[in-house]
Amino acid sequence: MKTPRKLSLASAAALVTLLAPLSAQQDWVAWTTVDGASQTDRFSFAMQAVGDWNQDGYDDYAVSSPGSDAMYHNGGMVTIHSGENDSILLTIDAMNPGEQLGFSLANLGTHGGDSMPKLAIGAPFANTANGPFSGLVRIYAWDNVTSTLSMVDEINGDSAGMMFGASLAAFDRDGDSEMDLAVGAIGANFQDGQVLTFEMSSAGVALPAADIFDGDAGSGQMFGWALSRVNADNFAPPGGTVADDLVVGVPFADGTASEAGAVFLIDETGAMTELSNPFDTNVDAHLGYCVSAGLDALGDFTEDIAAGAPGTAFGNVLVWSGEDLALGRNLIGIANGDRYGFSAALIPDTNFDDRADVAVGAPGFSSNRGVMRVSEAAIAGDNLYTALGISGSNAQFGFTVASIGDINQTGKMEVAVGTAWIANNRGRLETFAPPAQDIGPITLLASGSFNWATDAVIDVTNLSEGTGGDLYWYVGTHLGDTVSNDGFDVNITNGGAPPTRFAQTVSPGTSDQRLFPLDDHIDDGTVLYFQLIEDRNGFVRNSDVDGGMVHDPGVSIFVEGNQAPGTIVVKTRWGHFNSPIYLYATPFGFTAGAVNSVPGNSWKINLRNSRYIGSTSSTDISGALGDEDEGDFTSNPIPVPPAASGRTIHFQAYDWDLFNPQLTNVLGVDFQ
Repeated sequence: MKTPRKLSLASAAALVTLLAPLSAQQDWVAWTTVDGASQTDRFSFAMQAVGDWNQDGYDDYAVSSPGSDAMYHNGGMVTIHSGENDSILLTIDAMNPGEQLGFSLANLGTHGGDSMPKLAIGAPFANTANGPFSGLVRIYAWDNVTSTLSMVDEINGDSAGMMFGASLAAFDRDGDSEMDLAVGAIGANFQDGQVLTFEMSSAGVALPAADIFDGDAGSGQMFGWALSRVNADNFAPPGGTVADDLVVGVPFADGTASEAGAVFLIDETGAMTELSNPFDTNVDAHLGYCVSAGLDALGDFTEDIAAGAPGTAFGNVLVWSGEDLALGRNLIGIANGDRYGFSAALIPDTNFDDRADVAVGAPGFSSNRGVMRVSEAAIAGDNLYTALGISGSNAQFGFTVASIGDINQTGKMEVAVGTAWIANNRGRLETFAPPAQDIGPITLLASGSFNWATDAVIDVTNLSEGTGGDLYWYVGTHLGDTVSNDGFDVNITNGGAPPTRFAQTVSPGTSDQRLFPLDDHIDDGTVLYFQLIEDRNGFVRNSDVDGGMVHDPGVSIFVEGNQAPGTIVVKTRWGHFNSPIYLYATPFGFTAGAVNSVPGNSWKINLRNSRYIGSTSSTDISGALGDEDEGDFTSNPIPVPPAASGRTIHFQAYDWDLFNPQLTNVLGVDFQ
């Protein structure tokens, strides 16, 4: 798709429906799409920013395919992709069948000045010398000088069924400003679970584990299901720098209800604190199914913590303050079964308010179509961007989300959304770019009477600066997300079909205007919605949406000609079928009410001191328009005296009907 999948918000007014965009809504770009290599790959199951591995100025990223059969059946695979063009820089294959290599990923950075970025890859289903499904973690280092990748360490789980490597997190355990490694082993101790931490250096992993944290004995809670680093209290050990804490998600922990879930903070001293859980009594809430931390989302100048609870009715994401671990925000899904919070990531600021935002996947949305929403955490209900999966795909778009670096060199971090189950589990990764400049959305205003035979005036402002670029003007009859015939994602439809493009122009600058003629083939009461798409060499922005209700104005008068002396032709439209039409004119103005008598008849009109200028039965031409309830009339040429020059003459017609006579509008004509 060429455009951002932004959803505009709307509010209805009486008689005329106008859409008011949320002021914080920004213009995102659906940047790129990458598909898995083969069916069953589950490409995008895990995604990880790795920095600029090939030193070309673009951040690169790692993507796992744990179902890949490329080397061994279900062996798994991890690919490193160029941020410049999404090409595969290198591939890391499994070493044995059934490993599902890439179930988890962690970027460890460099150590001891070795300039070799390292990537930890989990394979929790691997069979090792310690038993089936003991699991393992392999650590690879990239040497950009020689363009070679080497495995520097393999750590095996200690026992059968341990599932060592089910989750990973890079964190600075000892405050030396270099990343160490935390590993979740959810099958340890009969699925009570463990988290093990390891010191890292340029020499590799220091064994044995520096710390081991166990889940509750006999709980089967799978402690360590999800992991993230955070520096919640800025604690610095004596003589050292700030050490990190660990966030642990335990979605199968029991509170007062079965599998309500839990989130724990393990601080640098090893002390463990359970964060407040409003779902403690909610069966199968699964709080902690995903965790993300390390950025200030609440505006409290500390690193905050987010966790998903996808098992509640709509799904939820909680955000706690790193300052005091108080619950600061509870974000909620839209509909029952959304599984909102199945995936979530705190992401760097996207709307220029100096606060991190939250990207949340809801793969159950709309019968597993899936959706990803970017929201403010500091402001309740402030949705910044929405991306939808393919309609009817059942692909669970939003199964994973991640911030994967500045892959397009705009200075903003892109968001990756994984759809691991699309196309027979081939998998797909889609990236979305937040706005690079704080210019806000294009503002569109639709004004005018919205009556037949008038023009709706469509004004757009806040276009990108500079000349050039194409503007696509659309009109539709319904709100809804679809793709235009030009390939742009838009928020208006024609009853589910793409909207109509009524103009395509070249942008003259930061504003523009088009007229949309409101013909009488548009049914009375139809609401028209307008939207603009701006495409400047691939940088695409869409406007908010505005519109109005079309009205049948009733019998109306039109005058052709304005020369004196000369002739005019008077027309009426949308009157009674085959009814007499009486025409009047005056140079003396009109009143607001129809209180003025007419010569020779009993009815009253708006014109003062009017003169009768003719009458006839209307000539029905509506059969060609498919509406036999309307009558249209065209007069013979009517002479205009020289005295009318320089004056305004007002015209009005009376459409006689025994049961429902009607007056037209008053029309003023300035004669030359």
